[in-house]
Amino acid sequence: MTFKGLIENNGWTMAEYNTIWKYGYDFMLAIVQIIIEADLQENSMQIFTAEVIGAKYIERTQEVIACENVLANCSVMKQEYGILRVCGISKLMECPICLDFFNQTNLVKLSCPAKQCFQEKGERAFDIYMDAIEIQAHCLVTKRKALFSQN
Repeated sequence: MTFKGLIENNGWTMAEYNTIWKYGYDFMLAIVQIIIEADLQENSMQIFTAEVIGAKYIERTQEVIACENVLANCSVMKQEYGILRVCGISKLMECPICLDFFNQTNLVKLSCPAKQCFQEKGERAFDIYMDAIEIQAHCLVTKRKALFSQN
């Protein structure tokens, strides 16, 4: 991902990134699934959706938990949304994070209340993290497409 800059907002530091390509909803589901499985501390996950920018976020956490945290098995997540947000405590970065993915764009916003993280590690503190989840999500989407084409 390409780092675009930092923004301060109500005590949170927001890092803006662009993915290598514009992504769709299947990528959003894949990348959030990777974050849930590979990084978030148990019982810290929160999932939200919104139709468009400026619309009210709707929490979907309980529906996802009811599907054993598998987004692809969750009927409410099969509807395509404009924004998908995942929040929780990152085991890798050792701080709370919140990521927003915007359908049919290449924009990703990572928010973190731990200003100290950016002060200690610099404004590019999350670059490797963001690159890793983008690559993993791309691999998951590719794998799913290959499985569907075989059937």
